[in-house]
Amino acid sequence: KRWQPYLSLTELPDDIGALRSLRLLILLSCERLATLPETLGDCRALAFLSVHRCRALTRLPESLAQLGALETLELSECSQLTHLPSGLGAGVAALRQLNLLACEGLRALPPGLEALAQLELLDVRMCASLDESTLPDAAAVPPSLVVKRWPKSQQEFEADDATPLHTQWMMSDGGVEAELARAPRV
Repeated sequence: KRWQPYLSLTELPDDIGALRSLRLLILLSCERLATLPETLGDCRALAFLSVHRCRALTRLPESLAQLGALETLELSECSQLTHLPSGLGAGVAALRQLNLLACEGLRALPPGLEALAQLELLDVRMCASLDESTLPDAAAVPPSLVVKRWPKSQQEFEADDATPLHTQWMMSDGGVEAELARAPRV
């Protein structure tokens, strides 16, 4: 009962940008939330943004690329989200974790993610529509980057030696999980 008022939330107020000291924003199960305001980019201290199970969310503001303090961006189960802000790779230098779990409509990652030297985790599991050619180039990623994704086929699972990144395959509840990290093979 106490969560019901948030289930019908369709938008955040534009004056959220006035919260210049806001460090943490979690939006959970806002089923009707379709967009986030451009003024969110004015929350320069924002370090953690989590948007979970906001299934009507179709776009993120381009101003997210201005959040230089952002360390964690979690977008999970946002099935209508089709793309990320184009400048994300250039503007969020502090980004350590980019979790896109089960964003089924996500088609591509923005260019420039290779430039995020602090990036440690990129999770694209269950992003069924994602064009994997938009994943960061293996030769250009930070050495500590771990990319989590599902294999597309049994052949990919068996062709571990052909992948440009070190691959660890493991079983989980949902199937085979791939953890890719640039590391020397032994």
